[in-house]
Amino acid sequence: MGNHHSDLTEDALEEYEALTFLSRKEIVHAWSVWKKLVADETPLEQHADLTARLYPSTVLKQLSEVKHNPFQEDIIRCFAYKSSSKSSSLGGGKYFSFDEFLDLLHVMSPKTPQDIKAHFAFKLYDVDGDHKLDRDDLDILICKLAGCEEDREHSGRGLKYLLSAQDRQDLIDKLMEENGIESSSGLSRQEFNFIIGKCPDFAQCFSFTL
Repeated sequence: MGNHHSDLTEDALEEYEALTFLSRKEIVHAWSVWKKLVADETPLEQHADLTARLYPSTVLKQLSEVKHNPFQEDIIRCFAYKSSSKSSSLGGGKYFSFDEFLDLLHVMSPKTPQDIKAHFAFKLYDVDGDHKLDRDDLDILICKLAGCEEDREHSGRGLKYLLSAQDRQDLIDKLMEENGIESSSGLSRQEFNFIIGKCPDFAQCFSFTL
């Protein structure tokens, strides 16, 4: 192996290839990008294994594909390592190692099957984590996809809605009606998967490469 990825062992490369839909070349490139992202950062814990070193989740915001993404905070929420104990050295925050970074790239790869993408899309859109996309989740989703901008007047969500509240509720009602969903509380995972299955461009739209 060349010096540009000498930090990755052959065993690590083989394991990453086996566990993701990324090629060896893509993994090596991802490692190169990751090292640049964390070059000026101090890891929270020193591990001999460089791929296991954790950094504040803010490092991910330097990546252009995340920096300009309206789902930036949701991406971090879904893919970051979360410390369960505030008393630990990690303080109960969200962190990324190369493994979490590669998980994100694995899901967003154009080669990843739609069912895997749909699984993570549901988590991404389920803002309150109640395992359903209720009307508030769908409202936020519509606003982000419609190009909502930050607005101090809406300090509760920090969003400026380009569609009126009634417009958004009408759109949600239409979504439910057109897909034969009677529940007024929102979408279950199964219902979401059913709708996504009818969107031929979903997998392509839910993708990016470095």
